[in-house]
Amino acid sequence: MRRTYYILTIVLLAVIGALMLLYDKGTLHLMLCDHHTAAGDVFFLAYTKVAEWGIYIVVVALLFYKVGWASFLLGSSLIAGGVGQIIKHIAHAPRPVTWFAEHCPDVSLPVIEGIPFKEWNSFPSGHTITFFCLFLVLTMVIEDIILQQSSPSAKRSYSVSGRAAKRSYSVSGLAGAAGLFCLATLGAYSRVYMSMHFAEDVFAGIIIGVGVTALLSLFIPKLEHTKFWNWHVPTRKSI
Repeated sequence: MRRTYYILTIVLLAVIGALMLLYDKGTLHLMLCDHHTAAGDVFFLAYTKVAEWGIYIVVVALLFYKVGWASFLLGSSLIAGGVGQIIKHIAHAPRPVTWFAEHCPDVSLPVIEGIPFKEWNSFPSGHTITFFCLFLVLTMVIEDIILQQSSPSAKRSYSVSGRAAKRSYSVSGLAGAAGLFCLATLGAYSRVYMSMHFAEDVFAGIIIGVGVTALLSLFIPKLEHTKFWNWHVPTRKSI
């Protein structure tokens, strides 16, 4: 499943990269954000908040499966987000409202009523980092569940060989990875839709979110057999 998520991420980055080469910064932003509808405004305003507080709900939910996964999601999101914040304050890039005011003062960006525009620290998109980190970790969790169910009696490692992993994958599992990737992409697009970020901000956010999470996942094989990793909050059914 992770492989599917990674492949789709590479494809998305290639598409965004191609668009960035074909169009200038302002034109591309207007092409992507100029599709506002009343329903879209309500949806994206609500959905973008998943990266603000929804991730913590998922962390709590994972405590009932394995504390290790909850800790991994929290830690990877904080580390990836921290990397993003450092770059933000170094780059100090203008947000779309500031950039257009300076370069295209006659252009009026679509506005969602009640949402003030931010002016600086646009690059990279912190929400995008969180979205791609969150759904990549959920992909890993589902992969872990599938591997356990495929051979519950065997102590399979999360870092199983490619052949073993392929035997454990199912059509539903691959579809799940694609679905989670689409949810991450939708969250990234919400930032452009709301004119909080440019395409290049989202591009960098995807790389940081997936890159940092993937690197940290290399430590999972050393932790997955520990008591801490596999402990979970007991439920009434498990007591």
